[in-house]
Amino acid sequence: MRCQRTKCVLGMALCLGFAANAFADEFVNECAENAAPPFDEEAAIHSGIINDIWSAYVRAVRVEAGKCPLYALKKAKNIPANHYERIEPMMLDQYYESELYDENGEFVVTLPQEQRLGFIAHRNGVSVLLNSRGKRIIPDEFSTIDLEGYASGKNTILVKIRNYKGYTYLRIQNGRLLQRAPHWYQGGGYRLNDDYWVAELRNGYIRPVALLNLKNLSEALPPSDISIDHFGLDGHEFIFTMKDTDTPLPPGITTQNKLDIKKIQRYQLYDRAAARLSLPEFHDFRIQYPIEVIRSILALYNYESMTCRLYATSPEGGLYPVIDQPLSLIYGNCPKFDQDRLIAQYADKTRVFILQETTKSAALEGELPGAFFAKTRDALVVKMQQNDKTLYRVFNHQGELINEKWFEDALNLGCGHVRLKHEGVWYTLWGRGSLSEEMRFPVHC
Repeated sequence: MRCQRTKCVLGMALCLGFAANAFADEFVNECAENAAPPFDEEAAIHSGIINDIWSAYVRAVRVEAGKCPLYALKKAKNIPANHYERIEPMMLDQYYESELYDENGEFVVTLPQEQRLGFIAHRNGVSVLLNSRGKRIIPDEFSTIDLEGYASGKNTILVKIRNYKGYTYLRIQNGRLLQRAPHWYQGGGYRLNDDYWVAELRNGYIRPVALLNLKNLSEALPPSDISIDHFGLDGHEFIFTMKDTDTPLPPGITTQNKLDIKKIQRYQLYDRAAARLSLPEFHDFRIQYPIEVIRSILALYNYESMTCRLYATSPEGGLYPVIDQPLSLIYGNCPKFDQDRLIAQYADKTRVFILQETTKSAALEGELPGAFFAKTRDALVVKMQQNDKTLYRVFNHQGELINEKWFEDALNLGCGHVRLKHEGVWYTLWGRGSLSEEMRFPVHC
């Protein structure tokens, strides 16, 4: 274990915690005459402090010849229950620069106050965490203890212990147990961000998942049969949960997170503080990137109604609707803004929305009496039912009719190229609703 002086000023407790484990693995022989962690010249600063703490607080206990020596804390009662095979110091606070260096910048060894010290005592394959008087700081026995960092609050650390039950988190302040997580957790778990840990419990074949707040060790989301993840949007972080249902996905629908998903999943969305956002039910989400006005838009999909809703982030980190109404999915996809306009398709009408720079939301620019069929640079072709016949008409984005003709057929060639048939003759749709018999095909988009 090597801790560099330049990297372990404010993080001394972390280095000492690792150093204690390193000494246990690399340096300490259980049956050596002197079980104090030896001085390591390559880590002189840290092993020196460990040695001084050990010498000041730990003593050897006389045992019968041929047996491994035992050790006890000097201030603990001299009874067999307080005798251990090995004792390792553990800092319960971080060292500060003023405590490590004198006014000339020279390193000095300053023993910490007793309430900032703990001792990991080993016996019969398990360990306990004691204060300097031999009293347990943590009531539980454990196999390992890891310093996870400095929790919010003065002189407070966050530790994780493991034993046969699993693992759990605890906060220790001034040498006393301040808080502990509500459960023992199993499985690996993972850190969602700086503040939250996703933990798994096991109950037979059921493995509920909880979201643990590492700042106060409360469960922001109690154990449930869900999956938890997060994503970023315009500099803000959001947490979401997913829960499986028995409802099959509509034919042809592929979710964005897993290609093999066959059932609808119900989502819940939370802000970074794990506060639930009030949103309509949704089963999937995608992020869109308009070119103008708004950096990105969150599209929430509902596969039961085959609609979607569009949201953007507020400065406070919440969400607000860009369009305050559901939009019909087009071939399973939510409509997107093209520059600053979005075309929404319905069964009997087409609506055009335009983004507003001032409100950062979209307003209705025009409504067309027919279902959307195709668009060009400045025109929209809609499909309408007239006297039991399917006919086509041409409008501008504001919903104004720009060609008086009714067309009996239409071809969308893609990339803004449309062919229209009127009285048996095919035309190419040009700018502002004009027509040409010249054939035009898109070369590229």
